[in-house]
Amino acid sequence: MSLNRVFTNVFPELRQALAMIEEPFAAAARHNGGAFTSFRSVYSPAIDLSESNTGYILEAELPGVSKDKIEIEFTDDNTLVLKSNVEETNPEIKNEGEQSIVQSDDKKYWTRERVASSFERRIKFPGRVDPEAIKANYKDGILTIDIPKIVTEQNQIKKIAIDG
Repeated sequence: MSLNRVFTNVFPELRQALAMIEEPFAAAARHNGGAFTSFRSVYSPAIDLSESNTGYILEAELPGVSKDKIEIEFTDDNTLVLKSNVEETNPEIKNEGEQSIVQSDDKKYWTRERVASSFERRIKFPGRVDPEAIKANYKDGILTIDIPKIVTEQNQIKKIAIDG
């Protein structure tokens, strides 16, 4: 049996398990005005990476992240770094009766569940890619990056004639 088949669903199941572990804490935070910073404050976005003969397509889910907060870098000829850092102001927490209130700037939050988030994903490609020809598009919370391969003589198929 291939390890690929055994571990196909490990990461989605791990995310689900962490969400189940986090839920009681998040529920308490909702009750206390959102004064809890969840595990989601530092996360790793879900990605799909596909390969064709000419390159790779990377699709990353980044809901709620504005385009100007996304950075794409290459550290070498086959390693892409995708990162983002969304800052939040430090709110002041006050108690009003049984409810904790979060005060931030000119707003008074009764519930505050969305928090700052940051991530950094490194994707290493099996062969060399062309960092100069990469194209990226961001629409509806999905970042799509088109990463062309560098075609070398090693990558090209060479037919060998058979004598005899």
